[in-house]
Amino acid sequence: MILACKPQQLAELPAELSELTSGTGVLSILAGTPLAKLKESFPSARHLVRCMPNTPGQIGAGITAFCTEGPLPAGERESVHRLLGALGEVVELPETELDAVTAVSGSGPAYVFTFIAALRDAGVEAGLSRETAYRLALHTVKGAATLLEKVPESPETHRDWVSSPGGTTLAGLEVLDRGGLPALMRDTVLAAQRRSRELAGE
Repeated sequence: MILACKPQQLAELPAELSELTSGTGVLSILAGTPLAKLKESFPSARHLVRCMPNTPGQIGAGITAFCTEGPLPAGERESVHRLLGALGEVVELPETELDAVTAVSGSGPAYVFTFIAALRDAGVEAGLSRETAYRLALHTVKGAATLLEKVPESPETHRDWVSSPGGTTLAGLEVLDRGGLPALMRDTVLAAQRRSRELAGE
């Protein structure tokens, strides 16, 4: 059984649903809902799997992290990988890392969309049409991510390859540094992680 509802709705699920999960596996995508809380709602489930997918999974380009209540039989673990693999990449992690996963890859697409929108708007301010600025911003982000996959050097190395001494890229990067982008990104992820823990009642 796949459980997909808002975390706040878990307590409102009908008792019959718990009965239906007796002897079956339950796979949950409820953000911030730990396995212990799922166990309270589905005490007779054969096994529990908590996972965090992201929206690019809609087109098979996502990444999903999952953890389990206990060791799964090989066949059932293969079934979980096959099911989640339809969404993209799959990684198994300890539950202690799932709140951080939620903050990075679960919420991460929204951060990227916000960046693309900001780059588009900056392009318009620089004199481009909105359509052209959006096309340039979108394909620049898409191409940069693909390049990182195809040429597996660090993001910092790729950044340095683009940045000629005294050039335009460094002029822009200096503004990002003064604006504190790394610290802002850190605070963004930590805020999302805190909210995930709050949802769990920690």
